[in-house]
Amino acid sequence: MVVEPQSLQSLSAEELRELTTRLMTQLRHQSALLDKLTHKMRS
Repeated sequence: MVVEPQSLQSLSAEELRELTTRLMTQLRHQSALLDKLTHKMRS
């Protein structure tokens, strides 16, 4: 999901919470993948 910065102002509080939840989930997933790759490279 791509959200333009200027469109954030038009989102409701609920939409902002949903977006934040999705972004945090994506960030955790990417962080886990990066940790996994880093571990493999060190082995």
